[in-house]
Amino acid sequence: MDDFTLIALTDDFDMSTRLARISNSINCELVFAENNDIVEICEKTSGGVVIIDLNTKSYNSFDIAKNIRDYSTLIICGFVEKINKDVRRKAEKYGFDLVFPKSMFTQNLKFIIGQSKIEG
Repeated sequence: MDDFTLIALTDDFDMSTRLARISNSINCELVFAENNDIVEICEKTSGGVVIIDLNTKSYNSFDIAKNIRDYSTLIICGFVEKINKDVRRKAEKYGFDLVFPKSMFTQNLKFIIGQSKIEG
């Protein structure tokens, strides 16, 4: 994979569109993963950020993050409609590095990507 990859697991069309715009603007690869192949994709990716939708009912976001964390050191970010202490604690327990409300996620993502490129 490229030097820097955004790996997204979401069924949110609006967020998918935003992620595509961001990846185009910073010239990085964007991979939309399925819940059955995301761990393998993360294992093969040396630099990047994993983005997981915490709002979905299609898969268990927390278990997927834990599985990714077992095999990868990539930054794992989650987004949720409304964040609260319980969601934040559970996300940290399962391996998420950062969790944001959906309304603030894309503006923070550019900063996260910049920091990841510097540290990586």
